[in-house]
Amino acid sequence: MRKLVLAAIAGYHRYVSPHKGFCCAYRVHTGRRSCSVLGFRAVRRYGVLAGLEVLGRRTYLCGVAYR
Repeated sequence: MRKLVLAAIAGYHRYVSPHKGFCCAYRVHTGRRSCSVLGFRAVRRYGVLAGLEVLGRRTYLCGVAYR
């Protein structure tokens, strides 16, 4: 399961992210890593469930930064 989630995030990095024309609002606002990079590292380090929980918190903060 971990490999599948990491492959999905890597595919997003390779094929979707370069074509959407903008980057993570949290990254623009704070200068830290983007949400997808954090998600990849969190899943790799903590596993799927805990990594997705970390990613969920970050995407919430990204939405706040966007607004």
